[in-house]
Amino acid sequence: MTVAPHTEWFTIYTFQEDENGTARVQTLCDYMQEAAGNHAAGLGVSIDRLLEDGVAWVLARMRVVLEGLPSVHERIQVETWPVGVEGLQFRRDFIVRREDGFVLARAVSHWVVVSLETRKVGRMPPFIAAVALDNAATALQDARSKLPEAGPEHETCAFRARLADVDRNRHVNNVRCVEWILESVPEAVRSGMRLSDLEVMFRAESFWKDAVSARTMPREGQGEAERGFIHSLVRKADGRELVRARTFWRAP
Repeated sequence: MTVAPHTEWFTIYTFQEDENGTARVQTLCDYMQEAAGNHAAGLGVSIDRLLEDGVAWVLARMRVVLEGLPSVHERIQVETWPVGVEGLQFRRDFIVRREDGFVLARAVSHWVVVSLETRKVGRMPPFIAAVALDNAATALQDARSKLPEAGPEHETCAFRARLADVDRNRHVNNVRCVEWILESVPEAVRSGMRLSDLEVMFRAESFWKDAVSARTMPREGQGEAERGFIHSLVRKADGRELVRARTFWRAP
């Protein structure tokens, strides 16, 4: 089949702004996934199509490199395209631009197909593997960082999964996990610096009413102009690590 990149326009609304008057990073993540879902539907690999086979798309990993954030009422363009299968994962990339063409963000995502019955990852079905651009360019060079786990001594806050956090797959939506990670960063960094690089690996599912510990470990050898953290989200009931991540922050 012929596959082309997909572009879609979105508007930043007042209820999506943060304390700095710009869109939240998770808003860009939501819009990127909305565009990805719409593109997947047009290519015949939508959520509904996968449900017919008793499987679902699940985000395994995502990295977002940010050059800026849009302001309220700005329109942004999300461009996305399927790169193809890499092992058991399907790669999809993104570029987010302002109306004047300035690139706000570049992102790479890796998705797996999970059985709704066993909740286990399976091989990529052939009809999905066939959906990819020939000689596809990539938005980012993907280094696949190896991240350590943040220990319990680094717990900075805790959350309980609400019903509003749960998506169609009956687990906590991945963007809500991003919210928890960003909220666990020290307030002085979150409000006085800008997020420049976010990498998230999803290791296990979280469900409604789960109590989750957010652990944030500062990286060593940092200066005043840049700060970095290693993050873990851990379910308190069984100690299972749900998400592992890293963030880099820069002075404005």
